[in-house]
Amino acid sequence: MSNMDLAKITTYVSSKEQVQVALKSGADHLILEHSLISIRSFSNNWSDTKFKSLVLLIKESRKINPNIELSVNCDLILQNKDIPLIQQLLDILKQNNLNQIIIQDPGLIELINEYQPLINIIFAQETGNLNLLSLNHYNKQCTTQFLSNEITISSIKNAKKKLSGKLGIHVQGPIMIQYSYRRFLKHSPNETISQEETIFRLAQDQQYPNRFYRFYDNPHGHFMYLYFDRCLHHYCDTLFKLNLDYWICDARGDSISQLEAIIKHYKKQQNDYNNNPSQYKPSDSDFDRLSTIIKRPLRPGFFRVNKTDKIIDNKTKKTLPNFQYIGTVIDVIKEKWMTIEINTNLNKKTTLLIINPEGYQIELNNISFRSLTGTISNECSEGLCQIKWQKKIYPKSSIFLKI
Repeated sequence: MSNMDLAKITTYVSSKEQVQVALKSGADHLILEHSLISIRSFSNNWSDTKFKSLVLLIKESRKINPNIELSVNCDLILQNKDIPLIQQLLDILKQNNLNQIIIQDPGLIELINEYQPLINIIFAQETGNLNLLSLNHYNKQCTTQFLSNEITISSIKNAKKKLSGKLGIHVQGPIMIQYSYRRFLKHSPNETISQEETIFRLAQDQQYPNRFYRFYDNPHGHFMYLYFDRCLHHYCDTLFKLNLDYWICDARGDSISQLEAIIKHYKKQQNDYNNNPSQYKPSDSDFDRLSTIIKRPLRPGFFRVNKTDKIIDNKTKKTLPNFQYIGTVIDVIKEKWMTIEINTNLNKKTTLLIINPEGYQIELNNISFRSLTGTISNECSEGLCQIKWQKKIYPKSSIFLKI
């Protein structure tokens, strides 16, 4: 397989520095953002109503790489008042010979086709658009679809067989789980900000300590992100077989060093695969390097079918007659603690077998337990508690008691 056959490493940029770093790191496709039309952009150029900063991004990108693929992210939820702004944007894109735009509001398809019919439309919905009927509907109207974060491998395989258009997948970055047009944080106590200012907050889950959900509030509305980032590193071998057109890396709101690390990471996976496809396997050392830079927990999200742990439980009941299923790993803090949920009491003399969804097993003896408030003990009661972190064990891993 040649490099020409591999998915294009794609990322979001909203500043000149991000453009430079992304292209130097190996990005093949840049998604240009502007605060007025990109609802999760961190660019804060709200006063730039003529899109001058967007034009500068186009020029900077082409100065570094004249052949770079460029798109503009216009993922706002369209309201009638926004139509003149979108028409102005389309005029500017035409003037600068940029003919690709990303949307999530279906109403924009009709507007774009009426006003500038030659532009390529990429349809990107983070939720919904999960069935073949829906995918086929947008396939007829758009050149490309960025797949929902909730679509599974089996559905992607089916879509790849049935659809003629290009497909992209989110391989790395935050997962948005809630959006509202209302600015909830702007009107919270002690907040006195102007209409154009943004608010960014972290909130810890009281039931599951060390799960920090992120909240972002800007003039487009209120956004809530999951406590972990999506990371498909461990499934890169599967991704190559899917033969998709774009791998999307999202570092919006994070540092330049994180943007650089993510792009280089997935570019390395592609290079390693390209050098020896039959021997390629995602390496644990590459993942460890990435996780030390990103800091937040890294999970595949909904990429795998959610019944994976149940399937493993059924297998192990047949092959492990001396063990009894007692619970599940709920959360993991690397190199510190794992939160588990169990249906029986345990003590230090207990022997546990933990099996992750891929079948990796580890047996634990002489176990110390920790309460959610931090108290260390030689025993724990039915419910939630913590045990020491174990490599390759992550949420949805199954826990068995030796009997």
